[in-house]
Amino acid sequence: MRAVHTGASATGILPVVDLSRSGKMRPIIFLVLSISSVCAVSLNTHWEEEDTKWISGILENVLKKKVDSLGSLHYATSALKLLKVTPASDAAHLACEAAKKADLSELDNLYDALAISADLPNCALPSVAGAQKLIDGVIKEITPNGERIYRALRSADHGKKKKFQVDQGAFDKILLEAMKEDSPLNLGWVFNAAALLNKDLVSKYFDKIKNLVSQADEVDKKFLQFEGGLTTTAIAVHGIMSLAEKQGKVPALSQEQTLLFSNYLLSRKHVSTERAAFHLLKALGVLVNNHQLVPITVSLVGPVMFDRMQPIKIAVTNVFGLPIEATDVHVDITPLGSERALASNVKMNRLSS
Repeated sequence: MRAVHTGASATGILPVVDLSRSGKMRPIIFLVLSISSVCAVSLNTHWEEEDTKWISGILENVLKKKVDSLGSLHYATSALKLLKVTPASDAAHLACEAAKKADLSELDNLYDALAISADLPNCALPSVAGAQKLIDGVIKEITPNGERIYRALRSADHGKKKKFQVDQGAFDKILLEAMKEDSPLNLGWVFNAAALLNKDLVSKYFDKIKNLVSQADEVDKKFLQFEGGLTTTAIAVHGIMSLAEKQGKVPALSQEQTLLFSNYLLSRKHVSTERAAFHLLKALGVLVNNHQLVPITVSLVGPVMFDRMQPIKIAVTNVFGLPIEATDVHVDITPLGSERALASNVKMNRLSS
């Protein structure tokens, strides 16, 4: 697909162009990108290495100091895995031991322990007897909410190697009932849960995405968020994009809305709790690993003032600052304060890595 951006962009290089008679100027660059099978939208910023260092330090501290909180250990280990950061061996050992000793007669503990076991190497749980009964028990509950249904389905997903079974029809039925409570947080959990069902059951949930998006609040024409702040917004975005990926369709979310949601999430990247970090990173992760809508950061490589004898270098990255494969990039170059382009539809040359 093709997407139009304002700013500098794309991993590549613009051939030398005579930008002005004076030799230097501050131009505005308009870009048209072709990116295979993905509709790209442009962000204000992206995740930096310093952000990883900041959050990983907080998460490592959680593993050492919150050994009595299985939920905290789950959020910390899972967030570190999303960051591709290996925790210190002693901290990982403490978290693993906590998971192995957890009382798995409660669904929340089962959900957390299975996640820790899946995210840490060599951390198999000694026994999950009764887990299948816990998962099936959610089906029989009178009013299970979206989060509880998600935890049951996610536990079953984590337990695939243990051959946990899921009654798809029964979970679909209770999930439809739970969807009647249409708050942003509950719908976010419902969509996350639905994405774990078989594809043939997902379309009716996918069609409700527009109902959730309509509840979002725009802030200063810069951000889009849900009432409840970061956690609710992150859970909702993850649910929307997970459903879209399961269906293989672009969700009822415009490019601008995707941009505003992404910019909001990135504006909150200096979180201080493991729960917020976990949900934030999951949401950012699904914005990278999908085939429908991928937000990108547009940035100039080199000085702001251009020399007409030097090529202009620009880069396109995803929310984590990693390169995006742009198959075709053209630019229009216009002097700041002018409406007339000095160069139009100039094809960029890709730089070898």
